[in-house]
Amino acid sequence: MGLKKLYLENGYLNFDWVFSKNYPYIFMVGAKSIGKTYGCLLYALKHNLRFIYLRRTQTQLDSIDSEEDSPFVKLNLETDFNIQPKKKKNHVLYYNANYDIETHTNELIGEPIGYGLALSTFHNVSSIGFSNIDILIYDEFIPMLHERKIKDESDIFFRLIDNITRNRELEGKKPMQVICMANPNRLDNALFLTLGLTDIARKNKDELYYNNELGCMLIQPMNSPISKLKEETSLFKLTKGTNFYNMAINNNFNVRDELIKSLNLKQYTIYCTIEDIAIYKHKSDNIYYCTKFKKGTCKYNYTISKKDIKVFKSTHRNVMLAYLKNKLFFESYECLSIFEDYVNI
Repeated sequence: MGLKKLYLENGYLNFDWVFSKNYPYIFMVGAKSIGKTYGCLLYALKHNLRFIYLRRTQTQLDSIDSEEDSPFVKLNLETDFNIQPKKKKNHVLYYNANYDIETHTNELIGEPIGYGLALSTFHNVSSIGFSNIDILIYDEFIPMLHERKIKDESDIFFRLIDNITRNRELEGKKPMQVICMANPNRLDNALFLTLGLTDIARKNKDELYYNNELGCMLIQPMNSPISKLKEETSLFKLTKGTNFYNMAINNNFNVRDELIKSLNLKQYTIYCTIEDIAIYKHKSDNIYYCTKFKKGTCKYNYTISKKDIKVFKSTHRNVMLAYLKNKLFFESYECLSIFEDYVNI
């Protein structure tokens, strides 16, 4: 099914093939160091595409806004390109540059060919004209477990795209190419939850998933030749069997699959609701089941206000205890993520 075309002969990802599929939205979740960022940036440069390089937070963008830490450092060393950043307040400009051997400095050439932006601070630079952008490269769109969530994160991302693209499609122009890339840190990331991709990503074993209705493609490179080679390096011999190994080599999300089950509601009665999820209790056992399907009425119904959640947690310690003892099951990973988000776990 074309999976071999996903990889180049050297084992890294083949972005010419990826973009030839003509999906305006591409989500690529892959193991570490298989050529995601490098290959995508190189593709943009080779095809003269004006780009936005997007990170989640301003702190992340600030950490790569210098010549020494730019995402183009390795690419500059290994190719004929010399792309250099120019730091501005809340954003970065990227230029072609000439290196002056005598002064050991880079001379920026012409107009910027791209921009570095942060999702969390985009509203501060939204007045900049981005009408000529060809591709949006959202790098590390999935946060690590210790990173804080951004309130209304997916809405901010969609507004950013709308602000950049304006009415270009109504004017007969091609959609802007959007590619979101990350390691498989969290299945409950904002974009997957909003677009209904959490359980698809969890169950997908075919590396490729297409959704023509949404106009998106999900790529999960599980057979990377580079990952196979890295298995024999010292770090991954040391960490084999750990969550880090499963993420970095096997491209596996760290998920609690044992809690995801499809149960027969005939054995359960509805116990309470929290916003858009319902929790059922088994008729003869101390087992609970969480689903988005609501059948019947119940005494306890809660919103997601701080007051209601506080009342829920104090009144229904039995449910919280069931969760801690793995006796609260979920219809889908999405339901698990919603429940944990609502009760602030």
